[in-house]
Amino acid sequence: MKKIVVACIVTLLAAGSSLAARNNVELYVPESKCEQEHTEPPVKSEDAPAVETVSSTEVVSRAEVASSFPGGNSQLYGWIAKNMVYPPAAAENNIKGRVVVRFVVLSDGSIGETKVIRSVDADLDKEALRLVKSMPKWNPGTVGGKPVNVWYTLPITFNIQ
Repeated sequence: MKKIVVACIVTLLAAGSSLAARNNVELYVPESKCEQEHTEPPVKSEDAPAVETVSSTEVVSRAEVASSFPGGNSQLYGWIAKNMVYPPAAAENNIKGRVVVRFVVLSDGSIGETKVIRSVDADLDKEALRLVKSMPKWNPGTVGGKPVNVWYTLPITFNIQ
């Protein structure tokens, strides 16, 4: 039987490691991290208000306080390892790779729009989207102390050994 390796590109912390050991899943963690998409903040003139206002429907690329999975990246990593179902056709054909999903963490913490921005295979893409759409509510990002809709980019690595 093939061993399936599941990975989200995050920093491996003790909680994620122990969860992986309990679920008999090998976790691969490269150097980079799952992160909120970063862009330069807008330039403010001296006449602008001190706190930027964001409409309730606008989606920002960067918040003052970033959106986060409950419990942090180690819990996100563990949740993905626990809930991923490797597509049988992809496993049989030894299809592996990194799918990058971009999604909106809405101001109430739920997941909004999702899209694959780096595809590997239709089955892996579908599983990555299913995982993201089924995540529990996140801690929303904030601007000026108010929750806002924030874009988030999450690479998910599928690997079979």
